[in-house]
Amino acid sequence: MSVHPRLGYRDARAAIAFLCEAFGFELRMLRPGEAPGSVAHAELALGPDVLLLDTRADAGRGSVYVALDQVDGHCERARAAGARIAAYSAYDLEGNVWSFGTYRPTPR
Repeated sequence: MSVHPRLGYRDARAAIAFLCEAFGFELRMLRPGEAPGSVAHAELALGPDVLLLDTRADAGRGSVYVALDQVDGHCERARAAGARIAAYSAYDLEGNVWSFGTYRPTPR
């Protein structure tokens, strides 16, 4: 089994730019939505894929944990890009919480 977080943003294109700059994600695929400039589906990768899209203003917030080997350098990169850091959890542009660390759950 694999888990792929799917996050909605009011401005998915801005979120994609921020996540790539701050956290080192790579944009793998983007499918435009029906409204001009909107995103129906996008895939970013940093190990496992993360799926995101434009969403309504009343959508909830998410939380994501990412296991990394080099947490300190990654934290500094995110801080330099303007992420708010909270014991290496960071809020993205729309308030979703991303947590980074070296702990990797034991596979079953």
